[in-house]
Amino acid sequence: MSLDLAFWKEKRILITGHTGFKGSWMSYWLALMGAKVKGIALEPSSNLNLFDILSIEDKIESCILDISNFEHLKEEMKQF
Repeated sequence: MSLDLAFWKEKRILITGHTGFKGSWMSYWLALMGAKVKGIALEPSSNLNLFDILSIEDKIESCILDISNFEHLKEEMKQF
């Protein structure tokens, strides 16, 4: 089985938790494959984190907010 990189090209993908370890990796790989990624999450939890190391904020559209704020979350999703 092979990965079809062209499948992800220009796809719009919303990721919650993009500042965490798994979300940072997912954001990074999807951006590399050409996807249009928007991440919504809290600030990274530590000074040394993958989000900053990989410069994720330069590769995707990043929104720092608490997803329990439903109105703000809904507005960010509409804009994307």
